[in-house]
Amino acid sequence: MLDALPPVPASGRPDETLGSAAMSIEDYARVVQPRNEFVEFLLAPARGRLAAAA
Repeated sequence: MLDALPPVPASGRPDETLGSAAMSIEDYARVVQPRNEFVEFLLAPARGRLAAAA
């Protein structure tokens, strides 16, 4: 769950610019999806109570 995004090097060398160190959309989605599912799991009970109250 605590997967961190890879750090962006600050050396300024052309091969280590933000563009070459950035994650692809697919890699980012693979990191974010489990976190999103976990948050949905945590919020499910509250959503049920809110829906019942409405």
